[in-house]
Amino acid sequence: GLIFGPTGAGKSVLLSLIVAGFLRYRNAQVFVFDKGLSMLGFTKIVEGTHMNLGGGDTPLAPLSDLGRLGIESGVEWLIDFARLPDVPITTELRREIGSAPAAHQANNYRSLGEFAELVQSADLRAAIEPYVSGAQTGLFDASSDPFEFSAVNVFETSALGDGDKPSRVLTLDYVFGYWLAVRPKIAKSPTIFLFDRYSYDMALDPRRFRMALPTKVIRWFTLRAPKPDLIR
Repeated sequence: GLIFGPTGAGKSVLLSLIVAGFLRYRNAQVFVFDKGLSMLGFTKIVEGTHMNLGGGDTPLAPLSDLGRLGIESGVEWLIDFARLPDVPITTELRREIGSAPAAHQANNYRSLGEFAELVQSADLRAAIEPYVSGAQTGLFDASSDPFEFSAVNVFETSALGDGDKPSRVLTLDYVFGYWLAVRPKIAKSPTIFLFDRYSYDMALDPRRFRMALPTKVIRWFTLRAPKPDLIR
């Protein structure tokens, strides 16, 4: 479903009421991709989990759980990681990326900074550097993820607009990839996905969305994102 209305019309209040009503179901779970902190107050009231994607208070750990998600998930993410800053994906680099996550796990490493110690490619090290000691420090350099799921789980996306394009795309790629860990819960529980803004909003009014993403990225987002039950 879609909710339309001008600013101040009560769209966020209606969204909170819908979530509150859904929580009457046993073991209900709600996943909200928010923008502008419209769900923050409600999330605190119901003691839910609020995660500020791209903000310094919510660092991510894409390489911390390869034992459960699989080595291949780390390889795919690292190839995207290298490709976005235009690092040439040569056969040699692909071979190094293919073997490095296994070594990373074998050494019980968990963060991107620890992974960088295993990297031989100067191009890949240069791509990692901003996330270890540069402008995006901490974004992907945690040793464990902040995903402590509860009945209400809100992902705030406003801070993604302040980062560069690679950090936005990589954050969304990883968060949606994490549904591999969420799906087993979804299969056993009544679950809804809500989006405050969606790919339609990115395409129709990119200036208001503050991301200015290329059309191909918006299409990628639409294909990878869980199909929402409700869009505000």
